[in-house]
Amino acid sequence: MRLTVRRSLVGAGIVILLALIGVGGFLIAQALRPHISAEEATAAAINRVQQMNTGASEFTLVSARYEPAPDKVYDDHGSLIYSESRSACLVGGIRVPSFLCPAEAAWILHLVAPGQGGHSANDAYVVVNATTGSVSSASVSRS
Repeated sequence: MRLTVRRSLVGAGIVILLALIGVGGFLIAQALRPHISAEEATAAAINRVQQMNTGASEFTLVSARYEPAPDKVYDDHGSLIYSESRSACLVGGIRVPSFLCPAEAAWILHLVAPGQGGHSANDAYVVVNATTGSVSSASVSRS
């Protein structure tokens, strides 16, 4: 009888541990996914590029990719277009050094507009915070 109670307690402990691991994994997966959609990020990106008064219009989305923690973002030509600069942050109410601060998730968007004003094409690369929807970085180049 004593051995049966012990086995039951061990079995219950294992079941509880597995349930906690499952719930923890689910919560981590929820935290890693973007809070705004690619469509919302695209709208914010197009709005920001149009505010930059580049002379180009009719930007359309070429590609959108989600990065859970981008430190550096490069365009299709290998040029650096965004670098996460973190200063000290609060973790659990305690100010910690920057290397312990996680980068914020972001949508990296590549937009293109037809050539205007003697240029053949206009490329824009925009980094949109995937949690808040704010534009972190935007650059436009003409070719």
